[in-house]
Amino acid sequence: MFKKVMVGVDSGATAKDAIRLGQELVAEGGELILAHVHGGYDVYRNGMVLEWQLKEQQTAHKLLAELSAETGVERVESYGATNVGRGLHMLAEREGADLLVLGSTRRSLLGRVFLGDDTRDATNGAPCAIAVAPAGYSQHTGALKRIGVAYNQSSESHFALDVARELAAVNHAAISVFEVVTLAGYWSYPYRVPYGDLPEEWISERRAKLDELSDVTPKVTFGDAAEELTQDSKSVDLMVVGSRDFGPFGRLLHSSTSAKLAHSCHCPLLILTRANRESAARTEHAEAVPAQTPAAVS
Repeated sequence: MFKKVMVGVDSGATAKDAIRLGQELVAEGGELILAHVHGGYDVYRNGMVLEWQLKEQQTAHKLLAELSAETGVERVESYGATNVGRGLHMLAEREGADLLVLGSTRRSLLGRVFLGDDTRDATNGAPCAIAVAPAGYSQHTGALKRIGVAYNQSSESHFALDVARELAAVNHAAISVFEVVTLAGYWSYPYRVPYGDLPEEWISERRAKLDELSDVTPKVTFGDAAEELTQDSKSVDLMVVGSRDFGPFGRLLHSSTSAKLAHSCHCPLLILTRANRESAARTEHAEAVPAQTPAAVS
């Protein structure tokens, strides 16, 4: 599915979690890259490289060499930046990665991407999808047997379902679709007047709509979206969600539901960005337009 996967690593325990997930999501024949962002960004004084800059670079090269030898991933890249989020963004864009994989712990440098500090803004607008490996995932040995999709009838969730179907086809996996009817969504539903209706009636309506989808197991619940999806994540091997904003963290971290899910998901979380959808649309359009035959030269 993902042809070029970049795995953000540091010296923390989550590096191996992210690498394991990256190995599972990279397509056959695809490329896996280990990427580390260090503090030795380009700063020169009187034409000389600063000592601390060299030290940071040497430490980064040592870390990547050790991880490469341990995991068998040959391609490694290091990048000096003022913060981790911006560095990962620049690396992913430079390499043309279509997936960036991170660990989820709050204690590591990469974990701060999910804490709401300046790395959140730097990663906003990432040019690729984001996958988050839960803590301890490096010990995971099972196959990708069931894929979950957070679904709400939006174009983003339709795209998430399309991607889930592609992944399921490759991995011979089943798909579960989860829709959560929230209290706020119930009262703001634009197509009907909710007064006098019970949430159970709307749940039945949404379930009937999901039953129209093929090749999926539907589930509709009423409650807090983050809590319900967290529970649902226990029953799948990967949860796929769409992102409405320009980057994965624009919608993800400005939404309390998605932010909680990023911290609490029991399985890996795959966040599809607007850049994914636009790239897929361009590819689909290019494939639909037949190649032009050059005119004969008289």
